[in-house]
Amino acid sequence: MAQDITLEQCCARFVDHLRQVRRSSAHTVDGYRRDLTQFANHLQQLSARNGEEINVADVDTKHVRSFISQLRVAGIATRSIHRKLSSLRALYRYYNEFYRQGLAAIDPCSGVTAPRAARKLPTVIDADAVAVLFDQHEKPQAGHN
Repeated sequence: MAQDITLEQCCARFVDHLRQVRRSSAHTVDGYRRDLTQFANHLQQLSARNGEEINVADVDTKHVRSFISQLRVAGIATRSIHRKLSSLRALYRYYNEFYRQGLAAIDPCSGVTAPRAARKLPTVIDADAVAVLFDQHEKPQAGHN
């Protein structure tokens, strides 16, 4: 049977797991911690349960979508949103592996897609530069026939 564990506890244990078991770099661990703390703070604001703990198993897809939406409204870069979503997915893989043995896995991130990154359009040569190129090509150069 799955243990009741708060989101905050699960995040702390996951970060410890990254540091001690997976031996992730300090920067990686800090990145995960920041992303997960930001998500937990978002849930606290949503729930208006001041001080009341949120169980990690109670998080669902609508919470994750709300978080992504809030990040987009705040103008957070698409790559950063992708990283935060990846952090959440990693947390729930950890939770399912260590706390839900024998039970169906939960993944509130399934079906949630991060916004697509804007494609950069190629730069084009302006008409004057093209005309200069054609003019140079048409003029015979000295010594060449």
